Amino acid sequence: MAQIAKRLIEDWFPVNEVSVEAIREGGALAGHPPVNQLHVWWARRPLAISRAAVATSVLNADADRATLLQALGTSEQVVVERRAMDAAKARGEWSNITFSSKRSFIHNPTPAQAAWLQDNLSAPDPVALDVTAGGGSIPFEAGRLGLRTIANELNPVASLILRATCEWPQKYGGALLEHFGSQPTIASDWTGIAGRYLRRVAELTEGVYPPEPQPAWMREWNAQHNQQIRSNSEKIKIARAQRLLQYNLWARAVACPSCAREIPLSPNWRLTKQIATKATLKSKSAIRADGSLQDVATANCETDRT
Repeated sequence: MAQIAKRLIEDWFPVNEVSVEAIREGGALAGHPPVNQLHVWWARRPLAISRAAVATSVLNADADRATLLQALGTSEQVVVERRAMDAAKARGEWSNITFSSKRSFIHNPTPAQAAWLQDNLSAPDPVALDVTAGGGSIPFEAGRLGLRTIANELNPVASLILRATCEWPQKYGGALLEHFGSQPTIASDWTGIAGRYLRRVAELTEGVYPPEPQPAWMREWNAQHNQQIRSNSEKIKIARAQRLLQYNLWARAVACPSCAREIPLSPNWRLTKQIATKATLKSKSAIRADGSLQDVATANCETDRT
């Protein structure tokens, strides 16, 4: 068995730097990392902390710490800037201080940084193993560091998220780009790929979802712009598919022993606990294409404007 040298995490961990980066990563205004937007997962670990934990666990204790911070996409400067912001806030002053660097999860290690990591390993050819991988933050970052990675997960939802995060982009990413066209370089290229994907989703989900109720103002608008709707039917299909992907809520259901009607299983139908806004779901029946009944929940929102 190969001798394992003392590891960096046993002596040091960049707590201050990754703490700041974890807060920046979760900032709602700046937007969460793309992998977090695949699906909600309750115990998802910040990418900044995951990458730092993996890196310090496989590097020698004498590995250069400044070089590691660069490979992690951060620096001591973010701590200085964060403290300056907090000090201004404590004094009650308006501060125009901002971070001078991008958030660390955006950074992919450069070839030189990847080579440095390989040259400073505490043991040859380490394997990153996450036995309860969940949404995949740890195996995702281990892969970005160039390590052989094994991830295990029993929950079927988390397993699907894990595959979509770590496995499928590596396995199918190149073929996907080749299928949809050349390597995307600008936002419009990515929009084209997204549009083709959403068209495909619209085709596959046709008839799966019940008809969406339209308010009176929408029916009136449709009547007035009938020709425009026909000429833009493809855009409407895409918009409908995107709306369905974003706003459908699912619940397991059981069949009633008396009428065979599907009964959704939900502990409550409340969407928010805020006092000023009361949002709940109201169940009603819809008829499927095969004639069977399906319970559909529509939102009922009451806002206290006093």
